[in-house]
This record gives sequence, C-alpha cells and structure tokens, in this order.
Amino acid sequence: MHSTKTVMAIAGALVTWAAGCSQKAPGGLPGTAGTGLIADGGGVNNQAGTGGNAGSAGSAGSAGSAGSAGSAGSAGSAGSAGSAGSAGSAGGAGTAAAGSGAIAPADYFPLADGAEFTYRHMDPKITTWDELTTISATTYKTMPAFLSTGSANAKGELTVNVLQQVAKKLYRVHKDTTISAASQGTVDYEPGFLRFDQNWIGQKAGFVDTVAYRRIEYDPSMVVVTDVNGSHTYTVEAAAETITVPAGTLDNCIRVHRQRVLGSGAVPGDDDDKKMWFCPGVGKARELTVTTGATDELVSCMIPGQACP
Repeated sequence: MHSTKTVMAIAGALVTWAAGCSQKAPGGLPGTAGTGLIADGGGVNNQAGTGGNAGSAGSAGSAGSAGSAGSAGSAGSAGSAGSAGSAGSAGGAGTAAAGSGAIAPADYFPLADGAEFTYRHMDPKITTWDELTTISATTYKTMPAFLSTGSANAKGELTVNVLQQVAKKLYRVHKDTTISAASQGTVDYEPGFLRFDQNWIGQKAGFVDTVAYRRIEYDPSMVVVTDVNGSHTYTVEAAAETITVPAGTLDNCIRVHRQRVLGSGAVPGDDDDKKMWFCPGVGKARELTVTTGATDELVSCMIPGQACP
C-alpha cells in the first residue's frame, strides 16, 4: 500500500506533465463555392492555434507551425511542452469562392434542357395571349443545339427555332413554322440570326455592332423561295436597367435596340425595329416592336437547377 503523500505526489506529477501538452488549433472552414445566379465568394478565416500550457520543466516550447492557407486552412501545430508553449500561427484565409459576385454571361440567355418560359403577347391588333416556350437539348448539323418550341397562337401557328452557341454569340440557325400541324415552310440562317451576344455585357450605352447573315427560305416542298443577305445593327441603350414585367421586378437588365439595315429594294416589315431587355437569370424578359407597339413580356419561367422569379 502506498502512503497518501506518495499518491498525491504521483498525481501532481501527472497533472503537471499533462498541462505541458499542447492544444491543437482548430482549422479554418473552407470557402463556400459561389452558387445561384450571383455567386458569393469568400472563405472563413482560420483561427489562431492555442498555445501550450506551462510545462513542468526545461526551456521554452517551440512555436506552433503556421496553419496552411487554402480552401481549408490547416490548424497551427501544437506548442511543445515547456515553460510556455507559443501559440500556433493563424491559418490563412480560405480561398474565395468562384464567381466573386460577378454575373455569368450565360445568365443573360439561359438555356437548359427542360426549361420553360411563358410570355404574354400584347398587340393592339390582336387579342392578348400567353405563349409557353419549352427548351430541349438536341444536335444540329452534328453540333450541340437547343430547340425552342412555342405554343400555337390563336391562328394555330406554331414555330420551332434551333438555337446554337458559337463562341460568345447565340444564333437562331433554323426555323420551322406549322399551322394545325401542316408545314408552312422552313428558314435556314448562315451563319445565323443573332439572338444574344455576350460582348454586350459591360458595354456602355451607345455601343453599336452590325451583324450580317444569309437567309434562305423554303416552301413546304423544300423549294427555295428566297435567298437573301441581310444585316441588323444592335445598339446597347442601357447596361443595367430595372424593369417590371408580370414575372416580377428585374434588375441589371441590358436593353438592346435591333434595327434592320434596309438595302436597295428591300421591303420594310414590322420586325425591322425592335427593343429587347435581357435580364440575369431569366434571359429575354421583354420585347417591344417599335413600329406597332406590340410587346412580349415574361410571365413565369422554370429553369432546372436554378431559381426563377
């Protein structure tokens, strides 16, 4: 049997030895990846490592090693046992998440398989009606593309467009029109009829670009009806406008004025002069036909994997 004094001496030594052991610094949390339409970057800073408690003997404890910087800052290493263990250095800040608050270019004309957009057509000449446009992935001339299929209007007319992204430009490259399932003809565009250009993003009001194309129209028997070259000017009139449509109030919208360049002998048409608003997360939210006053406005949308107003 050990005496009470002997037990207390052993216990005191163990407490003194345990107190000299270092504490491990908690590591920093990883920076959270940017999500949604506007990614918020920024990781959480790592906390400083806790110093080791006083040891029972010897010289000063070594400093804790610095926590590593990165997506998850590593913990500072524990101070060695000694008269006073030094604190571990603070871990570096977590790496900022992708996005850093910027709006992705594709958000101004989002295309995803299964997406749906409902537009309200208001024209002084016809009854107001809602069109459901569905997006589906496909290929066109062996290249990835999307079908944009609208619902039939009051006349039973239905249009299917083929859209393709080429570098920063989104084009309509083909169009089919039917009435009550009967073909009314098709149109091919080479290289394509411009629908949106990512180069518009960040431009100041007054930026102008002219884009040329070739339009080949076929009748239902696939006989060429017209084969003409044309061009349009696109003017950025506003770089960050707020608009209100049936779908809600939308910010940071780009307003683009599209005007057809009329060559010698060209016949003017209602679609020669249009203004379009493209808004982050929903794409085209409003279209105005200047010559008639007709408007198309976004009522609702559903895009797989992301929120819509």
